[in-house]
Amino acid sequence: MFSGISAGYSIAPVSQPEIATRRVFHRKHARDSFFDSRSDLPIFSVDQHYWHYILLGAIMLVHRYFTGNNPELSETDRYSTAPRRRVSMSPGLWDNQDTTSGGQAPDHVIVPADWSDNAARAFAEIACYKGRLPRFTRQIGATNVPEALWRSGLDKQALKAAPKEQRYTFENNAFDVIARISGGIAYAGWRQGYFDDAEQALNFRAELAELLLTRRMVPGPHIWAEAGLHWAYGINGDDTDGLGGYCLSKDQQGVEHTESLLEYPRLSDLGGGTATVTERRIDAAGDHDAAMAALAEAAATDWQAASTLVGAQLLDTTLDAFAKTLKAVTPAPVAELVANPDITRAIMDCRQAGVPDTLTARALQLHASGRSDRLAAWAKQASRNSGLSDAQRDRLTLGLSNELLEQAVMAEAAGDDNAVATGAMAEAASLLDGLGWAGWTSGQPATSFNDSVRDWSPVPAEEMTNAANGAVQFVPGVEMPMASIVPAMFLSPNADADAAPDFDLAGYVQASRIALISLDITLSMQHWRSQSAALHARDYRPVAISTGPIGPVLKALHLPYDSDQARATTSGLIALQSAIATGCSAELAQELGTCPAGSTGNADMLRVMQNRALAAQGAESGYDALGIQPIPFNADDCVIDGLGEAVISAWTDASTIVAGCGQRNLFTTCISEPTRADLIADVFQPALSAAYAYMADEEPSALAQIEMIAACQPYLSGGIAMTVAMPTDTELAATSDLILKAWRRGCKQLSLFRTAGPSDQPWGLPYQLAELDDEVEEQPEAVALAESVEQSRNRKSMPARRKGYTQKATVGGHKVYLRTGEYEDGSLGEIFIDMHKEGAAFRSLMNNFAVAISMGLQYGVPLEEFVEAFTFTRFDPAGPVEGNETVKMATSVLDYLFRELAISYLGRDDLAHARPEDVRHDSLGTGDAQGDLPDAPLAADLLHRLTSRGYIRERLHEGAIGKSDAQAKAMSMGYLAEPCAHCGNLTVMPTDMGPTCRTCGTRSKAGHSYDEALG
Repeated sequence: MFSGISAGYSIAPVSQPEIATRRVFHRKHARDSFFDSRSDLPIFSVDQHYWHYILLGAIMLVHRYFTGNNPELSETDRYSTAPRRRVSMSPGLWDNQDTTSGGQAPDHVIVPADWSDNAARAFAEIACYKGRLPRFTRQIGATNVPEALWRSGLDKQALKAAPKEQRYTFENNAFDVIARISGGIAYAGWRQGYFDDAEQALNFRAELAELLLTRRMVPGPHIWAEAGLHWAYGINGDDTDGLGGYCLSKDQQGVEHTESLLEYPRLSDLGGGTATVTERRIDAAGDHDAAMAALAEAAATDWQAASTLVGAQLLDTTLDAFAKTLKAVTPAPVAELVANPDITRAIMDCRQAGVPDTLTARALQLHASGRSDRLAAWAKQASRNSGLSDAQRDRLTLGLSNELLEQAVMAEAAGDDNAVATGAMAEAASLLDGLGWAGWTSGQPATSFNDSVRDWSPVPAEEMTNAANGAVQFVPGVEMPMASIVPAMFLSPNADADAAPDFDLAGYVQASRIALISLDITLSMQHWRSQSAALHARDYRPVAISTGPIGPVLKALHLPYDSDQARATTSGLIALQSAIATGCSAELAQELGTCPAGSTGNADMLRVMQNRALAAQGAESGYDALGIQPIPFNADDCVIDGLGEAVISAWTDASTIVAGCGQRNLFTTCISEPTRADLIADVFQPALSAAYAYMADEEPSALAQIEMIAACQPYLSGGIAMTVAMPTDTELAATSDLILKAWRRGCKQLSLFRTAGPSDQPWGLPYQLAELDDEVEEQPEAVALAESVEQSRNRKSMPARRKGYTQKATVGGHKVYLRTGEYEDGSLGEIFIDMHKEGAAFRSLMNNFAVAISMGLQYGVPLEEFVEAFTFTRFDPAGPVEGNETVKMATSVLDYLFRELAISYLGRDDLAHARPEDVRHDSLGTGDAQGDLPDAPLAADLLHRLTSRGYIRERLHEGAIGKSDAQAKAMSMGYLAEPCAHCGNLTVMPTDMGPTCRTCGTRSKAGHSYDEALG
């Protein structure tokens, strides 16, 4: 079908006179030549140049790719025949406070049949409107709107005639929600003139709905929750705080105040006021003192986190004693150091004092690398500061210039030559050393490479001062709607079972195009809380198309993460998506006008587009005004058929069209942090992470992650929000080196985190300690309850040695450790809560909250009361839960904690997100359906896995479940297979002096028993 027009296309740049000619050609021939029916759509290939159609065709010509070109099949028919299923849900998710007016909150949701339970629950919590909705609506006709796009309003007569209990309903059907979103956006697009005729508008609505149903495209949480509410139900929303908001005027050229907050809902999920954590940025090149002060604050925060657990004076004294012990030993690898009995005793002393193993390991690693002085300097500097300011709890980024980093490199080369390394060089070296220490320990602050950010910015450098951090890396204060394209959803099985799966490249292009149009339309149908954010939307029209996790694609294609093929394939997919978005934005600009900053007179924009096209072509030189040359794209290493050629051609054409038409959206693509909405697609990993759940190779190095970021960065409007994970044994010097390597490779920013880096992170030394002859006192619990000033006779004390468990999980990206203590009967008596990477004030608050709950439990307050009080509470951090078998989503940390406690101690399976019978150790399974599973573990192995070895003591384990095996082994070695009465070991042997224990030397006083055994 493509052959009729593809012969005229080539990879050469498209000249400006050709654009108008091709537009006429497309308007006349595209429908017949491209998409006659969905059933015989062509497979994408290089020769067909599908992306040329996307970039050069009239933007109003929206063809059906995923839904076919059958206008007789309406969305209603599609939805009525689609397989679906019901998933039980708690009615508490919906707001049903007034039950007298009718409408009971649902106890389930309806989703497509291929959605998982986790996806269904995420959909219920994120996408479903929580308030009541009118059951009776009517279409409101408009002469200039196609009937299929008429919006709905309240049918007051039908509502009044209906019984009270039947007047209202709730949103719990995925098909209804997706119809609301796609219909509302298509309606707004029609009103703004995006489509030539009704057919194009309906095609757009159908394609958008299909992308949402199949989860190829995942919009941000605000679009899921609020887009189209006014169109579908006629509700306007209340301005509860009386402030209203600001929206774009109908001609998109001005900003107006509005109080109709559901007719113009808030749809932005990225940047500015959407962030849940306050971000702070310091330009280290311009203010060295402020940067060093910020690093000192970060060091103090790390110190105070540990001193909160131990006590500042005890921490200082214990670490000083440990450092003196290390100083007496020659530096050696950590594994050798811990084999020294003196160091082992010092480690046990640290544990006795409550010092976290993370600090012990830090001291060991620094001594092993000859940097013990750095630990002493940190302790001396950090212990001077007391108290926490609000600024210390912000997410901090230090901006570094090329000149500053070059000075640091020269200072490093100068070494100890003080005559050379002075002044600016010394300051740069100290700053880099401080950043390395911060990344090696607490992971804060992040680093931004200012010159690279500005070199790739389409706006003048002065507008990028104090640019936003993370994925945005754009003008400060900007807010934008976002959506993610999930690459794994475009994989399909190959006809050859042994071959890698096919990748739907044409579908990927279509999805990128629909996403750009959808997000641009949402700018005209939303409000912003501040006038400045609305003005930014008018001036730049920023939208954010992000990318879902790439790990599943690499795994399906059998590509190791740290390989040229993986980097080329990943960067190729991101580059193609960005090229399509850029070209589509240029087409919108030609039809509807550019944004004020996107005109062809913007020299910075044109320069950036040309540089991106050069990078896509694999150019080694020729870049305009770049301080750091990007890593060029290598089309030959792409393993997806046609991807390499598509990237080259798409970026060549996109840069040409932008030069002739400008851009409607000056910001189009980035790689953002995962949002709660990503759980609807069953994906919640950073886009460029190794995706350990999918990858078969070993954990990639920090440098491999940096190289993946550098390969993708040139083609994105914004940054890449990804934390580079460093293994525990990373040396301090390597951290500073990673910062320099990221800078040299053209990255815009870098965030580092080392496992066991933060001082208060719960973690145990993974080393075999030396065996000590003398008895070592058992380590006390690291976390102690606050001292009680009064002991009531009604308080039930906890046993000195008690049972319990530790549950590690991540709630909305924040690690939470829950520890429990139980009475002899198994009832809950105390809890401990540890938050990872939080401010000390919040951590202390959670610790004291745990103390309060523990005291309540010990004074007889039923756990049920706490569960009812704290489940479904809503505050950040919130979102998807990772690491817990039964709880997969939480509206707050407290909601997660008390769900877990209720499931574990009260049997409240209704609060679980996974069927409890599937995760219990005594589950019976599903019979033949699981016949290929491995045999169940032995009872001994199962008991070892489910019980605490420390609580019931190893000796009890051996006596309870391993005695017969141990006896048989002992007898085979000549022993009597009876335990020694003194030490309990099975090492009693018959001797001339009578039965004697080979372990402790004790002779039996009850020799007749051994004689009987021998006889």
